[in-house]
Amino acid sequence: MKRKRIFSISCAMAFFLALIFVSVPEKVKAVFFDQISVDDTKTRISNFMGIDIRSCQILQESDSHGGFLGDGQTFVELQATKVEFHRIVGEMTKEWKDFPLTENLSKAIYGKKTKTEQRMPLLVDEKTENSLIPVIGDGYYYFEDRNELSSDSADDSHLFERNSWNFTLVILDRETYRIYYVEYDT
Repeated sequence: MKRKRIFSISCAMAFFLALIFVSVPEKVKAVFFDQISVDDTKTRISNFMGIDIRSCQILQESDSHGGFLGDGQTFVELQATKVEFHRIVGEMTKEWKDFPLTENLSKAIYGKKTKTEQRMPLLVDEKTENSLIPVIGDGYYYFEDRNELSSDSADDSHLFERNSWNFTLVILDRETYRIYYVEYDT
């Protein structure tokens, strides 16, 4: 008897919530769900970094993951205040490295054009075809190679020797207090 009553109450609550949701204007739903999305993004990045960045403001965000095998790229640009940025830097672990980027990471983020090699940046503004990440002179970065062939997730030396790329990169710009988060999966 108790199970039937609990089931009836659960069904009634679900119907009531669905009725409320249907009657809520689209603008209210959009604001509510956009905020959930922003919080989820910040929480995911915080969990990856092991540092709480949820107080930072998202300036840009794009995610093309989905479809076949989950390929795609995620790009998030965040703005920290000076105080937030120094707290974040204070919580960094030894896995973080000082700039400059390695040659491979620089080539992946900014591209490279020489007489013998021409490589476009991985993340580009569709209008300008420039890298989404500006050239940074002073900062920190954290790289994790998630490719199944990787024997050392902190090593990017084999990045261009494989048929697929699966990595996450976080860059902190000391001059602008910006944080750039990249997930790249092919």
